[in-house]
Amino acid sequence: MEIRFSGTYTDEDLENMKRLTGLGKKVLSVWFPWTILAITAVVFCHNLFSASGSGPVDFGALLKPLIGPICVILLLFWVRFRQKKLLKPLKVEMRGSVDEKGIHLKLPDTETHTEWETFSSAVLTEDYAFLYPNEESYFGIPRTFFQDEMHWTRFCELVSRKLPGTSKGQVE
Repeated sequence: MEIRFSGTYTDEDLENMKRLTGLGKKVLSVWFPWTILAITAVVFCHNLFSASGSGPVDFGALLKPLIGPICVILLLFWVRFRQKKLLKPLKVEMRGSVDEKGIHLKLPDTETHTEWETFSSAVLTEDYAFLYPNEESYFGIPRTFFQDEMHWTRFCELVSRKLPGTSKGQVE
């Protein structure tokens, strides 16, 4: 029994998969620039108030120790902005099939066949299937890639049968 699927990932698919797998969570890289900015502001205010009682304030001397942290903040924001801009136009078309032996995927530049034994786990949600060959990566297959509800259901049943530890509903 071979079940075929094909489709193009939409921006909504990519965002949903990021959110469901936890890749969309705000991690240290998001909070790090704000932390540096807060520390920089505190250091600047401390230097300003401690220098204000000793005559005229030399703003050049106050800003000199802050140049490094400000450059780091600007660099981090620039990298984050470029990352979002580069990932936005990403449109990936994928075709494939699953059978008793494994999953066959065909992307524009590559083709791969992965046996079921290669996968460590799988998670089936209402609209997506996530097949994990290891903890760092996954194959995300949207429900919309299948011809109809019957093909999606047969696919989910095959995944559940071949990968006994398959969880349903929630990506951990």
